[in-house]
Amino acid sequence: MQRIPLFALAGLYLTLAACNKPSAPESTSGVLRPVLQSSVQLSADTTKLVRASLEAANANAGILIEAPTQRVVLVKEERMLALDGSGGKSITIPIAKLDGPFTHIATRMLLRRADAFELEFLAKGQVIHLIELPMAADEQVQTPMVELPLYVSVAECDALRLRVRGDGPAVFGRVDLMDVPLVERLPRARNGAELITIGDDLRRGVGLSSDEPLEFTLQVPEGGEVGFSYGWPELLRRRGSSPELSVVLSSPGVPERRHLLPLEEPGVSTRWHWLRIPIGDWAGRTLQVRLVLQSRDGLPALCAVSEPKVHTPNSTPPTVLLVTSDTHRADTLSVAGGRAKTPVLDALAARGVLYERCWSTTNVTLPSHVAMLTGRHPRDTAIVDNDSRLDVQARTLADAFREAGWQTVAATSAAHLSEEWSGLGQGFDRMLITRRPDRRAGETITYLNRSLEELDGRPLFVWVHLFDVHTPYLPPEGYAQRYYSGDPYDPSLPEPDIHPAHLPPFLPGVRDLNWVVANYDGEATYLDGELARILERPRMRNAIVAFTADHGESFGDHGVWWDHAGLYPQTVNVPLIVAWPGAPAGARVGQMVSNIDVGRTLLDLAGLADIEYPGRNLRRLLEASSKHETQYTLSSHGTSAAITAWPWHLVLNLRTHYPDQQSIGELRQQHTFELYNLEQDPKCARGMASEQRAKALELRAELVTWLRNAKDLGWRKRNTRNSTMSEALRALGYAGDDQGHSGSAQAGWFPAACTCEACVEAQ
Repeated sequence: MQRIPLFALAGLYLTLAACNKPSAPESTSGVLRPVLQSSVQLSADTTKLVRASLEAANANAGILIEAPTQRVVLVKEERMLALDGSGGKSITIPIAKLDGPFTHIATRMLLRRADAFELEFLAKGQVIHLIELPMAADEQVQTPMVELPLYVSVAECDALRLRVRGDGPAVFGRVDLMDVPLVERLPRARNGAELITIGDDLRRGVGLSSDEPLEFTLQVPEGGEVGFSYGWPELLRRRGSSPELSVVLSSPGVPERRHLLPLEEPGVSTRWHWLRIPIGDWAGRTLQVRLVLQSRDGLPALCAVSEPKVHTPNSTPPTVLLVTSDTHRADTLSVAGGRAKTPVLDALAARGVLYERCWSTTNVTLPSHVAMLTGRHPRDTAIVDNDSRLDVQARTLADAFREAGWQTVAATSAAHLSEEWSGLGQGFDRMLITRRPDRRAGETITYLNRSLEELDGRPLFVWVHLFDVHTPYLPPEGYAQRYYSGDPYDPSLPEPDIHPAHLPPFLPGVRDLNWVVANYDGEATYLDGELARILERPRMRNAIVAFTADHGESFGDHGVWWDHAGLYPQTVNVPLIVAWPGAPAGARVGQMVSNIDVGRTLLDLAGLADIEYPGRNLRRLLEASSKHETQYTLSSHGTSAAITAWPWHLVLNLRTHYPDQQSIGELRQQHTFELYNLEQDPKCARGMASEQRAKALELRAELVTWLRNAKDLGWRKRNTRNSTMSEALRALGYAGDDQGHSGSAQAGWFPAACTCEACVEAQ
């Protein structure tokens, strides 16, 4: 590894270490996961230095700095260069005379309020390659690692430019250029499998090098088969190269079998390939499987191999399906008396249980999904915005199913739920993502169904996330017309009686706001129809299925238009249907519940009650003696919190804020509160805090106690938005990442002592 100093007094030597989550133990039932092992032991530390032409004694020789101001600062006893002022900043470093090639770049730096961090490779002043990546935003000095594609020739580059976009300061210490051996560019077998990306398809696996074959041994079950995926990531491809993969099966006293597999098919885009090998004729024997990558051009090659799975196919394998629909109001289901026609979900409710008063834990996508997939409230994860990611130390619902020997698959429909951004890939064997702001339900379900075809006969947990009813409401042609007749753009209609900033930008010029709601309902009906394509698959007809949402949506209530700000029923009351073989068909539960308990419920219904996982089994609410349970919600960016103790609903403003992102309407003052009676006033249109002062203060005190009892799980990591993600989230109406809570549950969501006017009056 070569350190290129940015100025004379460079910082401490960089220590790079991979942080790997411990792999799950092998299962004794369901799917067995033999451990891939290297049959050749290479050196553990083979990263090399690349000598650069820069001289430490003359730090700024040839370096070009573009920033309003610059200064030297001391950060944790390390001297670094701070670039200040509004707008972008950059440092250009000449790298023309190197002693060898480099494959990775690590930049020692600290970013605050950055929109993007980019690396530009220059040749004679022209950018020949650009790499953009998200960064963690916190107070610690970081060293992000950037990997170069093999098809990029660094020999052509004569300079490297580090560019930060955004108004915040950028602090740099040095740049390290490293020549990392090819074998280290994918997870090593000795360190355990990790999710590997090929296209938009992530699968848990390791690297297979032409210099380091892999092997595993298994006891063959009766009628068993072994399966795994293999592929060639785009970053690891060399032009004109096409290695081959050999799979060799051997057992004492039995002729050896060999399968030769090409990594690349002519005319087929980069993708994973699935291989299933029947091994039942070796039942009872010990079988050794050896994987060998053969390079045809003499250059080292590396491909990805997913974890091998061994099982005996089952004609009726257990299946659990969790569907989360983004921004789906509870009153959108026709079975719940809603406006939209949803026959598929109505049929699901007819064979299962409809929970009529289900509350989400928050009103924003990523934090709500983190809560559902960990069983932990946003109060304790401190993840309250779409710019945070779940840390690897968290244990997820997918982890729980995987440890029980189940295959785990996820398919998401929005870029900010991808593994790279959200961390929600933990525990999944496969994750189908998109890098677009949103993907149609039909496309996501098509990709998912193709993947499920490879997994027949195995215990399976599937999470599918759909994004259609989120803004912009633009259903396929004909769907909105089912809920509207006439011309919503007729110039003779009066102009909408709302602030111009609240007019929907996705339907410019609309005069009748009923047309906007019709488009929302059309999205719900379209999504419902697409769900049939997965729910009607043979194995799903007897599956355990849960359908819910991360949050709802507001159509003008409380000054919130086409958005999910605020903690009112419009934004936190979500649908919840749970169906399973033997369920009391068509049952309804009227008690207050939270979808944070869906994970525990699914595990129990799947016969995995002994698996440790937080939450309560919602099936128990079918008992006649069950009562309403108090629910707590925390808003996006921690601006407010709410307590619902049926029928009372109290909202407490934790910070002074406007009701929406346009900063329009009545300002909500810090520590003031609102009280509503949901039984008499289900839309929370009439505040009762004054006339029911004693009840309001009682609930406020209970909510404050709950907030102060936060447990700091340490699971929150911050992302800064790269320009691609920033554009995607802006298109979906999400604000920037600098308006939120500090992220420390340990610091408390509500101060131990507060002397503000609202708190004094509440005493």
